[in-house]
Amino acid sequence: MKPPKYFLFLVNLLYSAECLKILAVFPYTARSHAVTYIPLLEKLRESGHELRLAAFFSLKYRHADDIKLLIPPNSEIVIELDSLVGSRFEQLYLAHFLHSEIANKRCDFLLSSKAFGELLKSNETYDVILTEHFTTSCHISPLVEKHQTPFIVIHTNALMAWAAPWVDVPYNPAYMPVLFLDFPLRMNFWKRLDSLVMWIYVHVHYYLVIAAQDDSFLKNPKGIISHELMQNASLILTNSHFTYHIPRPLVPRTVEVAGMHIEACQQLPKHIDKWINESKHGVIYFSLG
Repeated sequence: MKPPKYFLFLVNLLYSAECLKILAVFPYTARSHAVTYIPLLEKLRESGHELRLAAFFSLKYRHADDIKLLIPPNSEIVIELDSLVGSRFEQLYLAHFLHSEIANKRCDFLLSSKAFGELLKSNETYDVILTEHFTTSCHISPLVEKHQTPFIVIHTNALMAWAAPWVDVPYNPAYMPVLFLDFPLRMNFWKRLDSLVMWIYVHVHYYLVIAAQDDSFLKNPKGIISHELMQNASLILTNSHFTYHIPRPLVPRTVEVAGMHIEACQQLPKHIDKWINESKHGVIYFSLG
């Protein structure tokens, strides 16, 4: 006996309308990071998913139980752009130590903060955790350990060389320039050698400095598990695209989502649109942002 059509319709409707309870934690204060994933979070909430947000920013669709993280009082945590300007050696190599120092201070502040402690003490359950990863995973491990739930990671840049093994993505520096190098896809011998040196350096720095800093927080009751937990990420979203990054082989667990923050085009005011279209010799558009 075949089930009635309306029964199949109701089953399909219930299945397609299933919503998730999502814990979204974004501990970085950088505005350039937030603009990348805010549209995704707003779309999730707009679509009916129950989104619990813990961040330094708010969304259009606000909930009363969202946690507003406090800005770290230590101004040294903020990156001064002047400190990233210098010789090629300073920009490519010494800047990594600046990022690791900032990551260490941020972990120390975040793991001891009252707001983050509330998340770890809460008895709420979630279907998935959505969070950003940038240099350190200190905030991810205790959340996953507490809630025992799948987690999705957002990279606000292209996939780092040391993060590629987490999702079994091949990363051969002989024909895939390391992210920090502005090299073309077709490299000569010296550029390949430079790429190899950078590939070795970023791995050594990550495992001996950043990962070691993360592991040091294990002494804290709110501490973390090491970077090995990141291999269990269900999905990694990267702010990259093959049209302006070099095409790379990826696996299903890694998805490029660059451009998801771009909103639909809006029509120009009528007088400007008329002026542009009636210009006989074209128009030069100059913008300061």
